[in-house]
Amino acid sequence: MQTIERNVFEPLTDPRLFGPLARHIHHTRGATTATILGRTVHLIGASDVRAEERLRGLTAQLAYVDEATLVPESFWTQLLARLSAPGARLFATTNPDSPRHWLKVGYLDRAPELNLRAWHFRLAGNLSLTREYIADLSTEYVGLWRRRMIDGAWLVAEGAVYGVWDEQRHVVDALPPMRWHWAAAGYGTTNPFAALVLGLGDDDTGCTSSRNGATAATPRTGR
Repeated sequence: MQTIERNVFEPLTDPRLFGPLARHIHHTRGATTATILGRTVHLIGASDVRAEERLRGLTAQLAYVDEATLVPESFWTQLLARLSAPGARLFATTNPDSPRHWLKVGYLDRAPELNLRAWHFRLAGNLSLTREYIADLSTEYVGLWRRRMIDGAWLVAEGAVYGVWDEQRHVVDALPPMRWHWAAAGYGTTNPFAALVLGLGDDDTGCTSSRNGATAATPRTGR
């Protein structure tokens, strides 16, 4: 609930942002309901899979989800089912997450076939941030985290072995001259077969060329 109050109601009740409309937004901190333009709004937290139980039996005209990647999929599915009034709409905002996240795979990637529209924004598109702040963050973040937090890309960042990995920088079309070569293969008793060709360049750059037998993908060369 604190997230809703901080991210939604504090801006809505700020006349500097919403002018005279801010007077028509009423919410008592800690309360589970609010009034927006004369209509009752229910505030529902979704911290675990049991949260969807709070939606059962509800008929809704409009819903807004803040940080959609953080809510359980069951909550999202139940919420869609509750939007049964004619012309009902669901609006959601979120930061990017893993490309395998249920929201990305089940909804955003399927937007053309669903009654759904999605917009992608970069940090630089946030007009409430100063140019200096954006420039500082753009310099501080590198590799995977920069692509996610600055460019808004959906990719795996947590648990990455090399956090500074940048596909645009480290993947090349051809290897430089090699001083040494090594070959390694895992025949895959439990996991798929995998093979690696490792090399040490004349400039002491480590390189690898790999093929994964599970996907039979064209070998990609990294530097």
